[in-house]
Amino acid sequence: MITLFIIMLLVFNLFSSIFMLPLIINFISNSLKHVKNYRGKTICNFGGIFFSLNILCMCTISYMYLTLFPEGHGYKNEILIILLGVLSASLSGCIDDDSDEEPKGITGHVKSLFKGELTSGTIKAFIGALSSLIISFSKGFMGLYTFLDFLILCLMQNIINLMDLRPLRAIKSYIILSLIISIFANLNFLYTGMNSGIIISLIFYSFYEAKEICMMGDTGSNTLGMFLGLMSLNLKSISYKIVMLLFLIFVHVYSEHASISDFIERNSLLKKLDMIGRRKK
Repeated sequence: MITLFIIMLLVFNLFSSIFMLPLIINFISNSLKHVKNYRGKTICNFGGIFFSLNILCMCTISYMYLTLFPEGHGYKNEILIILLGVLSASLSGCIDDDSDEEPKGITGHVKSLFKGELTSGTIKAFIGALSSLIISFSKGFMGLYTFLDFLILCLMQNIINLMDLRPLRAIKSYIILSLIISIFANLNFLYTGMNSGIIISLIFYSFYEAKEICMMGDTGSNTLGMFLGLMSLNLKSISYKIVMLLFLIFVHVYSEHASISDFIERNSLLKKLDMIGRRKK
């Protein structure tokens, strides 16, 4: 059952990447909002819709498939949790992508809220916090574990977004983080299959982003960040979760006071990794 399930998801992602992705790129390029990227080129920032639809399709396939096997019924609630997390993250990302607000950072959105101004970033944070709260409590209240899960989900949703400032950077960040989490987490076949499928779709999508045809925007980065957060909830021990939380806090605090892009530019190894597949200036 497990082997066939994973193969099925991999085949689906190959199919969707070859046939669905070009159609979606054509649609967003002709119909949705465009913004200027870091080089001043006007491109569409809704490429992440592909990942939201892809994960939705994988959840549908998984739910229908597991219904056929008695041993798979226990995983159906997990699929609903993934759906809640991914769709809420995608919704909040779409709201932010369609907004004309300039990036404010967390402190900027908090200051605006105290002034009585509601921003798209505040709405995004509110939706993300509520969905994270539901998911964290879905298996019952377990004290510190539940609190850690909530914080990890809230912060992980935004981590890929912080990296989505240059072509391919968010893609590389997702792949690296997902592989690290896979090593230190007890992932069931559901997450293993879906994550493998997402990586396949990211590889195909990367050709469009490398050519600066589109970027994933908050719609994609929030969705991928949420899935990473859901994977992180399966880390093997509370120590790993604390380390992950400290890492997320550090990145968010650093991004509020300094530029992540400048940090990468100053580090020769990170700069070489960042430039792989990208157009030179």
